[in-house]
Amino acid sequence: SPAEKQLALSALTNQWSQRHSAEAFNWTSQLTDESLKLTLMPGVLKNFALIHPGPAADWLNQYQASPAMDASIVAYAKAIQFTNPAAALESATAITDPNLRQVTIASIQRNQNR
Repeated sequence: SPAEKQLALSALTNQWSQRHSAEAFNWTSQLTDESLKLTLMPGVLKNFALIHPGPAADWLNQYQASPAMDASIVAYAKAIQFTNPAAALESATAITDPNLRQVTIASIQRNQNR
């Protein structure tokens, strides 16, 4: 089923990005299926943004904030929260889901105070 295929691809790209984040990011960002791309990207960004925050931000900035982008924004903000807390908080304000935005901002702020 399409849902099973998406789950399998998600697991695969997540694992791939742990060892080869740039390759996983490049492959995922070039997918023509926009819906699949936005589903897979959060798992990839989680690792890619740790090492390549600039290109990760550039990729995010191509898109308007939307519910489909929320998970990618969260992944990016959480990845950079220790190296660039101000940018992480600023990114988190773009999350469209009010609850998710609040939880993410609170989490980043809590981690600042440790």
